Amino acid sequence: MRKESISPTGQLEIFKVYDNGNEELHFSENNVITSGMGFGLSFLFSGRGSQTVTDYQIRWFQVGTAGSNVMDTYDQTWQSLETPLEKAEYETGFYKLVMDNHYLRKHGTTISGDFAHIPFHAIQKTGDTSVKYTLVLDKYSCNEQTLNEVGLFMHNPEGADAVTSVLCAYRPFTNILKTNDFSLVFKWTLNF
Repeated sequence: MRKESISPTGQLEIFKVYDNGNEELHFSENNVITSGMGFGLSFLFSGRGSQTVTDYQIRWFQVGTAGSNVMDTYDQTWQSLETPLEKAEYETGFYKLVMDNHYLRKHGTTISGDFAHIPFHAIQKTGDTSVKYTLVLDKYSCNEQTLNEVGLFMHNPEGADAVTSVLCAYRPFTNILKTNDFSLVFKWTLNF
């Protein structure tokens, strides 16, 4: 039987991890696959986007402070976090951002964006059709921020000269005040 469509799904778990190794589950729920996933895949399958496979990889994430409970579905137009953090909030810790010529595609235009990089060692194939991303905000990152939204971004599906990422998966979550008492670990599985 030939599969005519893709219906990706996902699951997000968020843990507080303390220096002594103790873990506390803060949140666990399905995520929302956004229209950006379809946007990126349409460029891949039609051959009209980037000719480099790495441009279709999910390599960036953002966290934010104004999560929306208005949940979009795969074919709707959710395109950005409500209020993503800025560069300085991430760079106090492990993650370093790519800033120069890095943009976000939003409603047919591009806007500047601050993104945390997902290193290759944090991406793991967990089955024939599933991938797990482990995103870590260490104890030095994003402190004194009340976090409640997170998103995954495809690198540059249009193959633009100025890298332009698209939001592929999004999840608001219950408020968490990030402090230097713990690292925050996001375990995000996508199934295709």
